[in-house]
Amino acid sequence: MLCLFPGDAHVKILALPLILEQSLETFQAQVEASLASVNSLLKRLKKLRGAAQTGDLREIDKSLGEVKQVAPQMSEVAEALEFNFDDSGYFPDTYLRELEDAAKAQGMTVFARDAKLYCYPLLVRVKTAERAVQIGKKAERGIRPSALAVKLQLLQSKPTRFKPAEFLALLHRAYLHCASAKETPVLTLLEIYDVLTLMPGTAKDYTKDDFAGDLYLLDSSGVATLPDGTGFRFSASTGTRNAAATFVCIARDGSEKRYYGISFGKAVPGE
Repeated sequence: MLCLFPGDAHVKILALPLILEQSLETFQAQVEASLASVNSLLKRLKKLRGAAQTGDLREIDKSLGEVKQVAPQMSEVAEALEFNFDDSGYFPDTYLRELEDAAKAQGMTVFARDAKLYCYPLLVRVKTAERAVQIGKKAERGIRPSALAVKLQLLQSKPTRFKPAEFLALLHRAYLHCASAKETPVLTLLEIYDVLTLMPGTAKDYTKDDFAGDLYLLDSSGVATLPDGTGFRFSASTGTRNAAATFVCIARDGSEKRYYGISFGKAVPGE
């Protein structure tokens, strides 16, 4: 970003790039100063309105003069407002690091990976083109790191809507749909995901990251069996060699959880 010295249009200096939080803090201070000027004008206009309502001619003369004196300053205030922030190359990595720092400053445990912030049980995706983020399935345009960190902390404190027993039953139904044509009891979770997202547009609303997150929530929930006693087991031993078919999630302690296959059976929990 290039800055000019006041009064010298020929001299240029290279300024250090401002991160988003600092840029917004500076701009907010400008806006607040402008509001003070606007409020001063508004106060005089209200007095002028009152004088007109009551017919106070002396007040009209006084306030009208003040308004005409102050009003031109509003144009100068508007012209002085400037938001200095160069976002080229900022999204997603630099922004993600800044958001991670802001969240940790709030005392939160978060992990930034692959343009995503894992904030158990939330997943925050950076949407570079939109200069926004997506929290779960909801788009969020307010991306000031400090403000977003406070919002994430609030969302994180709310009870999760995830219902592990219902999700396990859904996995089982999809498993049975695929298992009829298989000889092995272990099916890839990619096959299960494909069944769950058969409807057009479903995969966009329920991404592989979402599915991986739900697998982790189920895995850590303690729910191990269906009502009829059928249990399940995740398999990852061979799947780790097939990255495209492996679902990866960052656990709350920062460790990487990988899920590849699943099997169901009466004897699974007791093995």
